[in-house]
Amino acid sequence: MYSKSLKVGKTIVEIKISEEPYHADKDFFLFGSVINIECADKTSLSSFANSLKGYWVRIDIAQNSITLTSDILGGYRVYWSKIEGKILVSDDYNFILEKLERNISKNENEYIYWQKHRYTTGQSTFINEIKKLSPASILEIKDNSITELSYFNDLERTPSIINHKTAVEEDLDDTFKCIKEKNRPVLLFFSGGKDSCLLLNYIIKYNIPYKAIYFKLNPISKIGAKDVARVRAISQSLKIPLEELQIDLGEVPQNKIDEIVNKQLFDRHFSILHYIGTSMVREKYGKDYIIINGQSSDSILSFGPSENSLMSYFRRLILYRPNSFRSIIGLFLLNIKTKRKFILPKSDTQKLIALFDEFKYSRVLDDKMTDSYMDYISDYLQRKTAHLKSFYSKEMYVKILSFCQGSDNQVVVNSSKQEKMETIMPFATPNIVYSTVRYKNEDLEISRPKYIIDMILEEKFLFYYNDLRLQKIDINDVHSTIKNNAYDEKTSRFYRRVNQLLNTK
Repeated sequence: MYSKSLKVGKTIVEIKISEEPYHADKDFFLFGSVINIECADKTSLSSFANSLKGYWVRIDIAQNSITLTSDILGGYRVYWSKIEGKILVSDDYNFILEKLERNISKNENEYIYWQKHRYTTGQSTFINEIKKLSPASILEIKDNSITELSYFNDLERTPSIINHKTAVEEDLDDTFKCIKEKNRPVLLFFSGGKDSCLLLNYIIKYNIPYKAIYFKLNPISKIGAKDVARVRAISQSLKIPLEELQIDLGEVPQNKIDEIVNKQLFDRHFSILHYIGTSMVREKYGKDYIIINGQSSDSILSFGPSENSLMSYFRRLILYRPNSFRSIIGLFLLNIKTKRKFILPKSDTQKLIALFDEFKYSRVLDDKMTDSYMDYISDYLQRKTAHLKSFYSKEMYVKILSFCQGSDNQVVVNSSKQEKMETIMPFATPNIVYSTVRYKNEDLEISRPKYIIDMILEEKFLFYYNDLRLQKIDINDVHSTIKNNAYDEKTSRFYRRVNQLLNTK
C-alpha cells in the first residue's frame, strides 16, 4: 500500500493507493499495469500518457504541486474529495468516505444516471463530495486549488479502411512484442468471440506460452449455453487446449458477494465472473502469468451494437445515420418494442447527448428526460469537450466518459488489482482509440461491425470466423438453466448499500 500525507501551500493532501507503485522514478510514481513503460515517450506529460499501454494512474509530487494523470479510458479509478483545508486522493472511495465522516449528500442527476446505466459518469459519483479523476486527464493540485485538463487528442476524420486496419494491426503487433519481451506466460480469458480469437492468433504468432481459460457459470443461461457451444467449437477448430473453470453461483459465500458489491458500488454489474474467476486463476497458477483480456473492443471500434441481428443493424443505422429513412423505421420498432417514446437526435450536440445517455446501445433521446437532467449532461459534455474542435474526437471522448466508464471495464481492472494479477487489454490503447477516430469508415461499420477485427483475422491469419460450425452443447454439462443473464449480485444489495451511505449522517 502507498500512503502519503503532504503539504502543498496551506493545504494538506492525503494520498492512499491500495498497492505499491508499478514503477517509481525520482520525479513520479506509476500505479497499475503497463506493458511498455521502457519505451514510453517522455518528452511531455501528454506524450507520455498517450504512449502507455495499460490501465494506470501517475502521481507527480513537486515542491508546490501534486499532479495526477489518468490513463486514456480512466481504467484505474481514482477518487478525490476537497474538504476544509484538506484534499483526499485514493483508489478506494471508502478511505475518503471515512474521512468525510458520512457528511455527504446525493448528486441527484448522477444517481439517475447510475440507475439507468449501472455506472456513474467520468467525473463524479452519485455522492457530491466524492469526485473521479476523469479519463485522459491531468489534475493539478496547488495550494487548495484544483484544475483538470484533458490530454485527449483533437483529430479530424479522413476515412480509410486500409489505414485503419494497418494502424490497429501495427499496434497489436507492438503490444504482443512487448508481452513477448516480458518472457512470461499468459492466461488468455477466452470467450470464443472474434476479439479473443484475434488475440489468440497473436499469442500463437509470437510463440508466447499460454493457457486459454473459459469461465463457465452454473446455473447457465440460454445465452450462456450458446457461448459454451461456440467456445468449444472454436477451440477444437484451432486445435488448442481449453480449460473450463466452473463458477457455481450458489456456492459463492455471502460475505464475498457483499465485498464485490462494496468494490463495485458505483459500477453495479455482474461482477462475480471476473472476481471469482480471477481468484481461481491466481490460486491455481500464481501471479507470474499475465492475463490477456479482450475487453473494450466493442466500446472503441463499434460503440456497442455489433451483433448480427436485425435490431442491432437498425441501432447502427440510428448511431451513424440518424436522419435516414431506415433509422426512422428502426426508431419506430424500438418504440414499439420498449413501449416508450424516444426521438432521433438532429444536431451534433443532441448526437453527443444521445451517445452519452444511450438506451441499450441505441443513440436516441428519451422524451421523458427532465430539464434538470438534460442541462446537467449538456453542461458536463460542453465542459469536457471544450478543448476539442473535431466532432469525431468529441464523439470518442464522450463514449469514453460514458460507456467506457462502465462496469465491464472496471470489473476487469478491479478484480485484477484485488488478486495482484497483471492484466493487459490490448484493444484499450491510445493508438487504437486515435486511429479509430481518424480512419473509421462508418458505412462499412453499419454493414460489417468491427470490420477491422474481421479483416485482420482473415487477411493476416487466414482465419474465417463466420465459417465455423457450432456444435450443440452436451446437456449433461448443464446442471440447471436460467432464462437470461440478469443475475447481478442481487441488484437490491447495491441499493441497500447505497441507502446505507446516503441515509447515514
